[in-house]
Amino acid sequence: MDEYVRDFLNAHVNAFTSFAPSITGSTTSPTYGTGATRDGKVGMIGNMCVGWSRLIMGTGATAGSGSYYFSLPAQAVVSPDYDASYPVASGLFFDSSAATVYVGNLYVTQALIDVDAINGRYLAYFRSHNATTFQTAASPVAPAVSDAWYLHYHYAVDRNVYG
Repeated sequence: MDEYVRDFLNAHVNAFTSFAPSITGSTTSPTYGTGATRDGKVGMIGNMCVGWSRLIMGTGATAGSGSYYFSLPAQAVVSPDYDASYPVASGLFFDSSAATVYVGNLYVTQALIDVDAINGRYLAYFRSHNATTFQTAASPVAPAVSDAWYLHYHYAVDRNVYG
């Protein structure tokens, strides 16, 4: 059986694998707090990583400081000729205290992938559609209890790196 057909069938027949997203701060990482939710499911269809995740801050959560880097379930493939940010997930950030939704995307860059390869992790930035910069611990707001990210992954991966 062709590996792409096999992967396609497995992705629909077998349960996706669990994935717990995390956030790293460039200066200080946030803490998620008591009762935080970090879960998701991801799978492979051919050379595509697909799935979803959510991260909901719990009681006593702290925002940390600096730029936010979001974990990815697998290393994204970006053409070396592609210098701009490359979207790997769509989603939203929900500010519960203001009942405000920031719709946006997770992005990777070749520079970020190069750093990740050295550190053995897979990271991306979140930027809402109306923002000119990526999310930080203070912008658009400092995340607090019940604030949440909901993401849907859909991006190409290198099968030599993932499965």
